[in-house]
Amino acid sequence: MIQISVDGSDPHPVNLEDVFADSYRSFLLDVLQSTIYPGWPDLVQSYQHYEIELSDMSSRLVTETGYVLNLIAHADATAHATDKPPVLTNLADRPAVDLYLGNVWRPIRHVIDGSRNVPSLAEFADVDKALQACGKGIVDMWSSLGVRGHRISDDQLYLSVNEPVR
Repeated sequence: MIQISVDGSDPHPVNLEDVFADSYRSFLLDVLQSTIYPGWPDLVQSYQHYEIELSDMSSRLVTETGYVLNLIAHADATAHATDKPPVLTNLADRPAVDLYLGNVWRPIRHVIDGSRNVPSLAEFADVDKALQACGKGIVDMWSSLGVRGHRISDDQLYLSVNEPVR
């Protein structure tokens, strides 16, 4: 077992917090303050101002949403490893969290908190279904950014783009 002593404390087994905490937290803060806000509303407005194509804007928004949720999950895991509060708790006043990510992440965090680290196969299916239901929060977040999808004839998706909430 590898042990570490941090700031003169008694040695303890190395955990995720010791290895990754500062990098995940600082990277998340950078992403919240640039990529998410003002980045996402600026991205939507760049489409509205004919600076980029709809497909480019929507593709970036979908991809970046996945990346940032993955980053939050990793940052939360490192915080959880040492019984610290979820990472967005102390960042709730940031526009990126207050306007967009807070309402997306809270239900996901609730599902994760109610699940075992290594669920059985039957439990995994239930957790997966519960996490998929959290997708409504992502759709609501995109709506607050002014991007709304609608099914039209032949099961096609139509995107409408309005002014983002800032």
